[in-house]
Amino acid sequence: MLKKLLLTTVSVAAISGASLASAATFNFIDLIDNQGVGEGTWDFKADTAPISGGVWTVGGIGVSASATSVSSPGNAKAYLDAGGAGLGVCSTVNASSQCGTSSDDNTGIAGDPTSGTNYETLILSFTTAVTLDSLLFMDREHKIHTDDFSLKINGILWSPGGSFAGIGPASTYSFERIFGSDKNTRDFYLGTAAVTAVPLPAAAWLFGSALIGLAGIARKRKLS
Repeated sequence: MLKKLLLTTVSVAAISGASLASAATFNFIDLIDNQGVGEGTWDFKADTAPISGGVWTVGGIGVSASATSVSSPGNAKAYLDAGGAGLGVCSTVNASSQCGTSSDDNTGIAGDPTSGTNYETLILSFTTAVTLDSLLFMDREHKIHTDDFSLKINGILWSPGGSFAGIGPASTYSFERIFGSDKNTRDFYLGTAAVTAVPLPAAAWLFGSALIGLAGIARKRKLS
């Protein structure tokens, strides 16, 4: 019985330790351009391998994408844009699940006007809580954002000069286009996202420690 208890504790610790190393990089550009998914809304590509059931799984971590906008939340869709762009938002989708308005497939202003307040938001939902280790954003010309780029992540303004790291943990993240008429420095696509799964709660470790302690007490009683 004692041996079984200790083996169970070791197994729990081993599983917990394995979860610490669970990390993944979601390269949306590669997904679209090189893995055969192609361009279209995330919903339309929900079962286009390697996406399955609307979830793309890398390294044991799954992600799905959706979108909303300020004044027309029901129309916005997460959009996979080809040609080195990545994941954006389209608020005008045609019958072929393609973006119906020219250049309206980035996360910008719904309908792609030169000004307005109907800002779009890209949403990533993970199958477990994760921290965001690094993010790569592309501009509306499909180039890496090198301007003074800022956006809101889960409602908090981030403008760290292109370096996005150590955000979270959370299982859902929103990436919101912020106020400003300059499309070149405001509109964006999400090119890649590197994440790490949050370790098991400390309670799991405490439970394992308690088992070891109980095993020790039981052994002492047996010896005495």
